[in-house]
Amino acid sequence: MRNPAPFILTQCDDGVTELRAFSDDSDDPIVLPLSAADGRAFGLAVADVLTALDAGVRPLPQTELTIAGRRVVIMGTEELGLKLDVERPAR
Repeated sequence: MRNPAPFILTQCDDGVTELRAFSDDSDDPIVLPLSAADGRAFGLAVADVLTALDAGVRPLPQTELTIAGRRVVIMGTEELGLKLDVERPAR
């Protein structure tokens, strides 16, 4: 069985796109609203990491960006997949 995707993009009725990431240590998904600019930046960051993985770049590639005010790190994995690390909101 393959590992589930680390995230999904959901189009909401109001036209907003949400990034839903699945947490390793919580039952609730992480939900971040994506502006058009955030969506483009996220797509480019994912493409950059996947391209580096395909090229065999070591150490494993990663990139960091800010989405909805939270730090998001996109990392390549040994299985040539992706892992996301999303900063928890301040409490």
